[in-house]
Amino acid sequence: MKHLLFILLIVFTVEPSNAQTTIDAVLEDYKADKDLQHALYSFCIMEASNGKIVKEYNSEMSLIPASTLKIVTTSAALGILGKDFTYKTNYNILYNSTSVDKATETQLVVEGCGDPSFNSCYFYSNDSLFFLPLVHKLQSKNIKNISSIYTYTTYFDNSIPSSWIWGDIGNYFGAGANGLSYKDNKFSLFYESGALNTKARLDYISPLYFSDKIKIESEVISRGTEDDAFVFGDPNSFTRKVT
Repeated sequence: MKHLLFILLIVFTVEPSNAQTTIDAVLEDYKADKDLQHALYSFCIMEASNGKIVKEYNSEMSLIPASTLKIVTTSAALGILGKDFTYKTNYNILYNSTSVDKATETQLVVEGCGDPSFNSCYFYSNDSLFFLPLVHKLQSKNIKNISSIYTYTTYFDNSIPSSWIWGDIGNYFGAGANGLSYKDNKFSLFYESGALNTKARLDYISPLYFSDKIKIESEVISRGTEDDAFVFGDPNSFTRKVT
């Protein structure tokens, strides 16, 4: 998909009169590239104002769209929700007075609605930036203690479609949508590689609280410099196999 994105960037950064020549040159480079000798690629570039096709190549061929589908989903979100749409995560405070010591238990209920930015590392550089507004809101209501927190995550149907590829589920590019995502609903595995073709050692898991929660069956081999490890497992379980 990087190759298709590269073509689009070139088209958008050249004069319209030179677009055809530039696209043809890139396409010929692809055809001559030995690494792409057995690859399949297609594209269709059109003028946004009138729909006229500037250049196409294998545009009727059915290929897995991968990350280019983000263009379609983003366009749909902008068209349906609008550019000013913001998610609203509901917070409810429940009070429960016990009869034993007449103490008041305060429960915080968090109801998700699909907000992907909920303490996401892409929106908050540290936890304080996320939690402080909530703390100040609770303080304004004279709430000094929270006895329990309940979350509702049923805003979406989180069933897994039968057509999903097992090699995608569990990896960052196959993450599903959830009613309540916290810290991007992800964890990271850090390995220490050794000699070539030896088993890499799992150094630690981030966030740290996952270390006591999740079971990792690791068969990662030290080879090369790229991150070629893949994670397999049921999204609703706490066991993962990494190879």
